[in-house]
Amino acid sequence: MDRRRRHNSDDERGPKRRRVIGGDGQDTGNELLDKIANAGLHENTSIETSLEALSSELSDKLQSYENDIIDCLSNCVAYKPERMGVYSTLAGLLNQKNNEFGDNLVSRLVSDLKNRLVAGEWAIIVRLVTFFGDLVNSYVLTADSVSEFFLGILDNTTEVNLLNDFYVYCVMHSLPWVGAALAEKNRSALDEILLSIRKYLEIRPKNHLKILGVWESSAIHEQEDYLDSLWGQLNRLKEDNWLEKSVSRFYVGFDSVLNQAIAHNLPIIEFPKFDEDRSDYPLPRVVFRLFDEADCPENDPSLPPSNSIDRFLVEEDISWIIDNNYLNFKLCANELLSYQKRDTVPINYVIIEVVFSQLFRLPNSPHLELFYGSLLLELCRAESSSMPQVLAQAAELLYQRCKYLHPACLDRMVDWFSFHLSNFQFRWSWSEWTESVKLSAFDKRQIFVREVFEKCLRLAYHEKLTQILPEEFEPLIPAKPVISYVMDDSDHPLFEQATLFSNAIKARKTSEDILLDLQKERLASGDNVLYDPEAVSVFTSVVLNIASKTFSHTFAAFTKYVELFRTVCYNNREMQGVVLRTVYDAWIRHKQMLSVLGDKLLKMRIVEPISLVTWIFSEDLREEFYRNWTWELVNLAVYRLFCQLKVLKNEIELLKQQSERQKKFQMVDEAGEFEDVDSVIEERKQELQDLDKGINEVILLITHRFTDSLSELINESNQGMDDGSDDFQLKLDFVLGRFKQFFLNNLEIIWERSHFLHSEVFSNSQIHPQIKEIYEQFRSLKRA
Repeated sequence: MDRRRRHNSDDERGPKRRRVIGGDGQDTGNELLDKIANAGLHENTSIETSLEALSSELSDKLQSYENDIIDCLSNCVAYKPERMGVYSTLAGLLNQKNNEFGDNLVSRLVSDLKNRLVAGEWAIIVRLVTFFGDLVNSYVLTADSVSEFFLGILDNTTEVNLLNDFYVYCVMHSLPWVGAALAEKNRSALDEILLSIRKYLEIRPKNHLKILGVWESSAIHEQEDYLDSLWGQLNRLKEDNWLEKSVSRFYVGFDSVLNQAIAHNLPIIEFPKFDEDRSDYPLPRVVFRLFDEADCPENDPSLPPSNSIDRFLVEEDISWIIDNNYLNFKLCANELLSYQKRDTVPINYVIIEVVFSQLFRLPNSPHLELFYGSLLLELCRAESSSMPQVLAQAAELLYQRCKYLHPACLDRMVDWFSFHLSNFQFRWSWSEWTESVKLSAFDKRQIFVREVFEKCLRLAYHEKLTQILPEEFEPLIPAKPVISYVMDDSDHPLFEQATLFSNAIKARKTSEDILLDLQKERLASGDNVLYDPEAVSVFTSVVLNIASKTFSHTFAAFTKYVELFRTVCYNNREMQGVVLRTVYDAWIRHKQMLSVLGDKLLKMRIVEPISLVTWIFSEDLREEFYRNWTWELVNLAVYRLFCQLKVLKNEIELLKQQSERQKKFQMVDEAGEFEDVDSVIEERKQELQDLDKGINEVILLITHRFTDSLSELINESNQGMDDGSDDFQLKLDFVLGRFKQFFLNNLEIIWERSHFLHSEVFSNSQIHPQIKEIYEQFRSLKRA
């Protein structure tokens, strides 16, 4: 028997929106909508007084503006959820004055929920479900129908999957708002809701914790799954009789009025079932913690404990503000610093922790990483008396704890910190970090400092960096980024050949002519040509040297000779390796050039991804194994293939649509003939098949290289070959971390090939359990 009640109206949207121009020519409708969106802001009166006045004004104009008002309330819930209590109270007051308005509002919200479910707008779905709960408090919805609504959602959660995780989260998220009302009006239904949640969480595995945790050890902070964390907070809230301090309940002041209203029932809503082919379900998360109560000043309001629902509610408000203002970091900073409950918590600490929790979220940050850097800069500028000190404290904590930081998060920390320093003339208390110089090359504190210097070099002159940094850091300071070119020495054995190529370039000889000088021998057939690796290396060195002035010069040089390089390297991985080694030898002192130029060679199709990956894992780069630029290129190699795959799939879909239109409407070309689109589709499908094989080859190669390296390290450890120092374990942890990062950075493309990887690699009983565990952690992210 279905628990949910049917709504008493089938109308889900109502008539079209109308705009009425006042007698003075002003758009009175827009003024009203602005008042709704900003109710209670920038006024000297209390929010309750403002809401009462606004509800009276809106009630008088419902006949003309009802649909506009409903649209505005719907959008406010979706995009200003931190002020949900304002909008639920306003909705309750309007419903009390006009019951039909409340009915139409509920219909619109239900329609919105259905549309958002189809579109997969998960964040807004959470807000709508929570708003339904809050409407019980303002007497717009009945407690019984909302209880049935929650139980209807939970009816779907008989199996563990990502969609059911989301459904459970929606209900749990709503309980801080409506739990007290349900406990008072329908205790048995609330108990049934909590029981359903508990049963689901008991059967839900937690294999994803280790791969998604920002901290790789619970020694710093407990690594809790987001559902488990919220469940613990809800249980504590239940023990406190559902009393919290962080939900704005303006409707309490109107209770004597609102309880006279006629509350509505939610209609039946069919929630979609889990679809294995859908890839956009929200992934699980691990709750990030940086600060404890002891980290905050004594004269500040106390930081709510991590197991308190108030900690969750305040963090959720801050996250909502960020998510709804990420396109404008200045506005976002202003909204954060104007947060209405800022006096109830140490707001600077909460903001900083939430910003870093989003920046470090795995596998990907919700927004561009540059946004977070710009936001933190603006926060420091706008709140210059206190925010810079809190941010400096956070940076120090992160440095001291980065031994336990996930490698992907360490990379993001490097990018953020170097960007931040570049806006403050690279000033920092560097002397406190000189200890990093003496640490192991695989200690993440040294990795962090070294890579920060490397990134700072991209944002400043080498001379400036060396002037600012203490001399103790000299072993970690990058060399001056100049090209290494030795063939201008007349005593060098390749001097004459290099001069020949240099003169040819300056004389603007064609690529065809230069290709003749690169040939080793022409095969008997006359069609195939073997090129001399040494000559190709010399020519590449000369090109790099002549164009070494700037990135633009280098790119222009390769663009000029792109066909030459493609000819030489076509289907020849050995020659591609020659080009890559030559680039490395020339720019060994300039890691940014290596990273950017490696990507350029991929995009220009001079070098294949498989050749780049083979080179990265070769003995030639053994000393660079721990450097960030090598891992950037490994992930870029996969990313470029993924981009090609998406483009080709889209092209095939468009061609299919064109073919269908052609057949349906008998479309012909100017000659009166049908364009042979189907043959083009078959060609593209073959290209797609070949590309897919290439991707499999690259993924398999990277996986094999990782498993080989890790197996070697683990075997050495088991045989007691390590020297007992921390270096060996640090190296093993580093490679394990990079292996996790490889899976996370390429989640979608690897997930599609998980069965292939399992059969080719991880079904092998010889693979060490510690290596297999990472693969299983990855598989658990999208459990079906």
